[in-house]
Amino acid sequence: MLPIYSLSGFNINPIKTYYNASDSYHFIGTNDRIRIIINQNCAKWKDLRTNQIGASMVGDAIGVSTYYNRENENGELENTPQGAYQKKKNPIPFSNRHTERGHEYEPVAAYCLEKVTGLKCYNGFIWKYKSPYHTIDPWNRFGCSPDRCVIDVEPHFTEHDYETKDPSEWTLTPNHHLTYGVEIKCPESPKENIPNEYMAQMQYQALIMNVPVVFFCEMVVDTNIDELKYLKIKKVFRNETYINWMMERVCKFSDCLKNNVVPDWGQVAFSDIPYVYTQDVNIEARHYREITTKDIKREKGAEKEPKFW
Repeated sequence: MLPIYSLSGFNINPIKTYYNASDSYHFIGTNDRIRIIINQNCAKWKDLRTNQIGASMVGDAIGVSTYYNRENENGELENTPQGAYQKKKNPIPFSNRHTERGHEYEPVAAYCLEKVTGLKCYNGFIWKYKSPYHTIDPWNRFGCSPDRCVIDVEPHFTEHDYETKDPSEWTLTPNHHLTYGVEIKCPESPKENIPNEYMAQMQYQALIMNVPVVFFCEMVVDTNIDELKYLKIKKVFRNETYINWMMERVCKFSDCLKNNVVPDWGQVAFSDIPYVYTQDVNIEARHYREITTKDIKREKGAEKEPKFW
């Protein structure tokens, strides 16, 4: 019989499913991962994320941020391991025009992904990963809350897709459909390549969620008239070499947090970052015609309930 684990105030047996209607949370677990279905940004969602190292922090924590040592609006240097440490120790609610635009247009990007790929997006998840590297507090170190998950009902295997052809080794839905992560970005202008910090974010999500692929969806909208200007979708494939390299550094960062020690490392040289294979998803001219201003106005800022598999 598996033990009961304490997770942010919950006692969870990872082989069982829990649902609480009043708080709208739902646990589905295995020996080393727990998927929590919950309304994003609610009090319990924030509580569950308090102690974990989340995916969006990983790039700064390991020193691969494109904007390393950039000065923020308050004149402080950020995007460094030391800055990530201070943010985790002294969390302050943060918002600017970039984050606000992202929250507003994220549902639109998810709609675009569905329209182009035919895959169905699901939202409202937190994943917890039991650290195999730590015996102390292993459930409260690593986790992520991906922008969306998608289900591939009829997965197509290629030589680049997986390091194994056996889909049973990956996270599956109750109907044995493969699951993928989704990372959404809504910048003011498109980026030529996926920044290093986003790549770290997605490789971390692939590990925590136990999935072979994370979709990267970048969308630019003219916010004055709500017109789609640019859309890029890429499949980012899980890379074990990158994950092992990354987790060595993430574990050091986790130990710094636990021991109240400021990280002593700096920026990683680009040449030292392992290569990750990506593949473009074909976007046709008709997709730009079919995704209308009416669609964008309907989807933007939409608060959607979590969807159960």
